[in-house]
Amino acid sequence: MLVTAPYGHDFSLQRSGELLPAPSTRVPFILNGPGIRTGNVSREVDMADIGVTISDITGIPYPKLVEGQSVR
Repeated sequence: MLVTAPYGHDFSLQRSGELLPAPSTRVPFILNGPGIRTGNVSREVDMADIGVTISDITGIPYPKLVEGQSVR
């Protein structure tokens, strides 16, 4: 199971035209299932890491053009 969101908890439409604060750019990335280790990742996870992680879990090849790292 993979859970994520398109934006963080401090996102609002009233902020249009402003820079988004850090809480708005930090989104959840929760991964759970058989063979997946438990714990937290100490580094920030990039959106490119999601596809690479799913590729790592499923064994389905992912394009080498994407510069992501598996968090598995």
